[in-house]
Amino acid sequence: MVRKLWIPINNNISSHEGRKDCETRSEQVKDTTDSQVNNDISDQESKRESDTSNMPPKDTCTYWKYLPLNRAAVKGDWESARQIIQEDKEAATAIVNMHGETALHVVVGMGKAIHFVKELVKFMPKEALSMRNNLGQTALFLAAVVGYTEAATILLKEDPSLLYSRDNYGYLPATTAVYARRHTLCHRQQQAPYS
Repeated sequence: MVRKLWIPINNNISSHEGRKDCETRSEQVKDTTDSQVNNDISDQESKRESDTSNMPPKDTCTYWKYLPLNRAAVKGDWESARQIIQEDKEAATAIVNMHGETALHVVVGMGKAIHFVKELVKFMPKEALSMRNNLGQTALFLAAVVGYTEAATILLKEDPSLLYSRDNYGYLPATTAVYARRHTLCHRQQQAPYS
């Protein structure tokens, strides 16, 4: 770390004494500064370790195992995804990227491949549809953001309670749709019964 130190120059001291004096002061300031910096760093680290509110789910750390499934979801390639899911039953509900998203989040967020969404939902248990990413959003939130009405309809048909789930910021999917200037879920919320 580069530090700029201000050291006053005393014109009454010979140059040799002046250098010694400056070096001594510099070392004192440097020692104090280093200990202060180290204390600040350790305080920040302990705060980070104790604050788990913004931490990703524990499964997020193993997403690399499911990168091929993530790629298939991005491309909308259901055949590749189906092979992966058939080989590993947990893959349908596994976190596939560093954002804590499942393959359903990814494919819905891409706003294409409705066939992929339909087939993937068949492989997933109903509770898995309410899985959340690091922002606390279900796949329905992503459908709201991109205006993917067909995917929103499929998700709500399987689990109508998704319409009333809130993200980490307290927003509903319909609120997110309004902010994204999409009318996908605004229309759906008018039709849905209150629970």
